[in-house]
Amino acid sequence: MVKDLLINPRKISPAETNCYFGYYDIPSFSVDGGRHLFHQVPFWDRMPAVGDVAALGVYDFESGDCRQFGESRTWNFQQGSMLQWIPALGDDAVIYNDLDSSGNYVGVISDVVSGARRYLDRPVASVDKRGRYGLSVNFSRLHDFRPGYGYCHNPDPFFDDPHPVEDGVFVVDLESGKSDLACSLDSIWKQMGGAVDSSDGEKILINHITFNPSGSRFVLLARVMKLMPPWLTTAITANRDGSDRRILFLNTGASHYWWSSDEELIFWGKKNGHDDFHLYRIHEPTARFEIIDDSFFRADGHCSTSPDGEWLLYDSYPDANSPERWQSLYLYNLVRKEGALLGKFSSMELPGCVQDLRCDLHPRWAPDSRTISFDSMQDGCRALYAADLGKVMEELTRSSLVGRNLLR
Repeated sequence: MVKDLLINPRKISPAETNCYFGYYDIPSFSVDGGRHLFHQVPFWDRMPAVGDVAALGVYDFESGDCRQFGESRTWNFQQGSMLQWIPALGDDAVIYNDLDSSGNYVGVISDVVSGARRYLDRPVASVDKRGRYGLSVNFSRLHDFRPGYGYCHNPDPFFDDPHPVEDGVFVVDLESGKSDLACSLDSIWKQMGGAVDSSDGEKILINHITFNPSGSRFVLLARVMKLMPPWLTTAITANRDGSDRRILFLNTGASHYWWSSDEELIFWGKKNGHDDFHLYRIHEPTARFEIIDDSFFRADGHCSTSPDGEWLLYDSYPDANSPERWQSLYLYNLVRKEGALLGKFSSMELPGCVQDLRCDLHPRWAPDSRTISFDSMQDGCRALYAADLGKVMEELTRSSLVGRNLLR
């Protein structure tokens, strides 16, 4: 069920199946925009368990064909298996996470046409656009905190350690497949002020981590995991080797972000010393914060700028106050500072209020800066949709949509 549509989305995943891509900040479209990756899973109404397999597929926009090229046993409903294209390694190269023959989490670099595979010694959480390095975190520790983002197969070897010295951010060399520890959770804990209440089960973990476009630096969200929320969040940037760390948000609220360039981040958060959340443009080398249009961006959402830098995609969480649980999709022009509601999409109520089962829209850009894809349950199952924003962009550029530019 949809309403207020300014676009004409079409389903590109196979009918009567549960399909989705996953997160908003990794490449879902091939470099020429002609193909799109997806996960196909056998259910939507419970969390993945040991033995559950996700089929990995690719959709061809020209032929309309969907083809499976692999599978993963390490997946979740928010980020899938971290499946994504690696254009720097070839037009048909992708990476995803899986289990090896011994049951360990590993990264897999695969060719979607030939089926050739090679393996990394750790699973990836982010890959730089040059296809040279990956970042890895402890997915078992993450699963204990947020099952929708971690993997369920193996226990955390550092379960009883609130801030282990031997765990943290690992840099994976995609050529050799080997990894090294770049910064430990213990060092991050010290940078956060060293406050952990073990009596409340508190631990330090990394929830999100992403390279900047060149792979020279990364940003991470370190969170204090405890039995009940709220969870304090610290956002830290660092060089690829873990040096020159800079704190953007310290033990406060910080959520979704996007590297719009090597030196600029777009970030939803609450700046230290301030009472309110805002969507910020942050110049990372100087930690200069600039609020982006408070009249438009009033709530947390998944943010991403178009490849040409002119447009910003944004979405909302399901509206729990409406029976249809509407999720909104927005487009904003960063040059004209005007935006529009593209449409609202119904979502399904979660069994037992398991939040990580939700299907966020997670809107994503194609390389042409006008085509997007998103996940939705508007038709009663998880499905993948694509839409052309060209006409809306033209109208918004002419300001004919002014007045529809409020979050609702």
